[in-house]
Amino acid sequence: MDANIVLSTLIGGKASKVFVEAKTLKFVTTASVVNEVKEYIPVLAPKKGLSREVMEAAFSLLELEVIKKETYSGQNPGRYGLNRKERPGGRRTRSVGAGVEVPGLVE
Repeated sequence: MDANIVLSTLIGGKASKVFVEAKTLKFVTTASVVNEVKEYIPVLAPKKGLSREVMEAAFSLLELEVIKKETYSGQNPGRYGLNRKERPGGRRTRSVGAGVEVPGLVE
């Protein structure tokens, strides 16, 4: 899971639909993404008129599994039977709900 998706979720963006509507999905990310999110919350909160504390609390409630970068890198979307040509824009991600691309998604 990319930091931009998490940050979008925390400010109420479209990515939040993925967390709300995806009941059977497991979301994985790396420690560096978690650190990046924590770094940007204090910057993003005032820009969006949100409370830093509320954003931090919301982040702690997201069910993210933090795994080693090496393991995360091994999450190959190709194993879902999607070849590069079938993916929107030919990117190496898995498309999930609301038109949101979610790298590192595991079912």
